[in-house]
Amino acid sequence: LLYKVKAFATGTFFAGIGGGLYAHLIQYLNPADFGVSRSFELLNFVVLGGLGSVPGTILGTAVLTLAPEFLRFVKEYRMLIYSALMVCMMIFRPHGLLGGVDFRKLLLDIYRRRMTKAVRIKDAGGVR
Repeated sequence: LLYKVKAFATGTFFAGIGGGLYAHLIQYLNPADFGVSRSFELLNFVVLGGLGSVPGTILGTAVLTLAPEFLRFVKEYRMLIYSALMVCMMIFRPHGLLGGVDFRKLLLDIYRRRMTKAVRIKDAGGVR
């Protein structure tokens, strides 16, 4: 329970800082700007990137922010294509773009590979 309270307090702290910076940038806040559609958009960022994956969330945010701009040339079919891509993503990658990737294990594996290569070069007695 203590960890949940600390996590909640940390999350609300950063949300407050982010809200303050956003208000300073925009200089005008309207409650209508933060409706249900904006909440679903933010939720889509996390779901597309992968739940529990911080790099996935960043990637999902980048993809969903840039996708409407890249689809601007199709004008009236832009949102239809955007929605079809989201449905295909849910069918073929239900855990998100990077949802199934364990980054700790991946980084540890890369580190071990580099260390074994360094040992092999050193043991060979050659100069690189």
